[in-house]
Amino acid sequence: MQIRAPEPRDAPAVLELIVARDIADLGRPDYTLEDVQADWSAPGVELARDAWIAEENGAPVGYALLDDRGAALVTVPPANEGRGIGTALREAAEARASER
Repeated sequence: MQIRAPEPRDAPAVLELIVARDIADLGRPDYTLEDVQADWSAPGVELARDAWIAEENGAPVGYALLDDRGAALVTVPPANEGRGIGTALREAAEARASER
């Protein structure tokens, strides 16, 4: 697994991860591409330092964002649970929160 900062072109893939989690948890999507882009452009959020995509073989398998309040959103779709992806993303967010 590799963890890297997302780039603007990754927004649709991040949305797919969030939607998969929403469907599992809520039964329906609760997030849009505009929401992802708004998160990334929020005051106090540096995309290169405050968001992460976990990938396996070049495919996104998880995502995390540390918002301007220091709250972390960690998203791992059900198909990718139980493999340490969420833990790795949470640890990245916690390390960044400590830096701030």
